Amino acid sequence: MSAASLVAIVGPTAAGKTELAVWLGERLGAEIVSVDSRQVYRRLDVRTAKPDAATLARVRHHLLDLIDPEERLDASRYAELGRVAIAEVQRRRRAVLLCGGGGLFPPSPYPR
Repeated sequence: MSAASLVAIVGPTAAGKTELAVWLGERLGAEIVSVDSRQVYRRLDVRTAKPDAATLARVRHHLLDLIDPEERLDASRYAELGRVAIAEVQRRRRAVLLCGGGGLFPPSPYPR
């Protein structure tokens, strides 16, 4: 995988996205950019399945704990923060793993 690579790992909560992203990140020297609409909030760790401290220590993560729950963050600003994070990771010549759910992933094309 090249330093310019960007891979998206998306799906619902508890599908194993974080475990896969960390596993890949360790093996590829990649960094994780969260694209989860709830993990941006501080102090909402349990309800958002946010990675714990041990997991965060294994692979560098971005876009976690950005704002307090009573603050607002619109999609436009979040997208800009994402673009900045991706550019920073790629400047370090590392691959980017986008990881998240919480409604920011596309619907499945397959019927349920």
